[in-house]
Formats: sequence, structure tokens, C-alpha cells
Amino acid sequence: MRTFSISMGFLPTVALGAAIRATEACGAHFTIYNFTASCIPHSLFCAIDFNVKTAPGAPNVECSYWGIGPDLLPKVELSGCQDSDVSFSFGSHGHHDLTIVSALALGQNVTGTYDIPDSDIVVEDHGSVQTENYEGPSTFNISGLTTILP
Repeated sequence: MRTFSISMGFLPTVALGAAIRATEACGAHFTIYNFTASCIPHSLFCAIDFNVKTAPGAPNVECSYWGIGPDLLPKVELSGCQDSDVSFSFGSHGHHDLTIVSALALGQNVTGTYDIPDSDIVVEDHGSVQTENYEGPSTFNISGLTTILP
């Protein structure tokens, strides 16, 4: 059994600061569609945008972040999506990764992380600046989900 501590940035339905148990969600996965992550040359801003399907038959949920990079893809703390039951973070494990958290039931969440290969992050030279951009597949699955229980 693994025990986790929830940070103040955690949006879905788990009580803040509570000790929780995690179990593997057998065979479950999140599907990511239209994933883009890029920084705008000669600007301070970067954008991360995608849709996620959290379960078969569930509607796609739009998730996006627009904020200050500059030039390098930023670390994004747990941030809400269009559906308040879904949130995401980017780069929170010290490298490029995407973590999705979805409310399952009152006090229960499902979470999964996709580790983005370094080869999918490209640094483009724009003369006086270089920008970091994602150039990997726009559609992928996040498997090995964990159900977080109280």
C-alpha cells in the first residue's frame, strides 16, 4: 500500500491534506486527442491544449493552459479543465509529462501520467530566441491509471 499527501493545488473531490490509498485501475485508460504544447517565438507565452476522454462513452473534455513560459514549456500545477471533475498538470515530475486527474465518485479520483519522450520535445531556433515545442503524436493513451481512495 502506498500513502500520498494531497497538496493545496489538488482540485477534484479528495479532501485536502488527507492520507489516501491508491490501487491500480485494471485496464482503464485516458485517451488524449489534439494535444499541442508550444511557446510563441518572441513572446512570453506558451500554450498547452488538448481534449481528454476519461471513460468509454464519456464526452471529450477540453483542457488548456495559456501562460508565461517564456521560451521553454512551463511547469503547470494542477489546473482545471472545462469539466470541473477533470484537471491536469504538466512537467510536475521534473521532466515533460502530462498527468490527468478525474473524479470517479465522492472522495475518489483516477489519475494517470504520460511521460513525454525527450525526442518529442523540439527546440526551434528563431534567431535571438529559441522556443520549446511538442512535436509528438497528437493522440495517445494514458494507461496504468491509479484509483485514489480515502
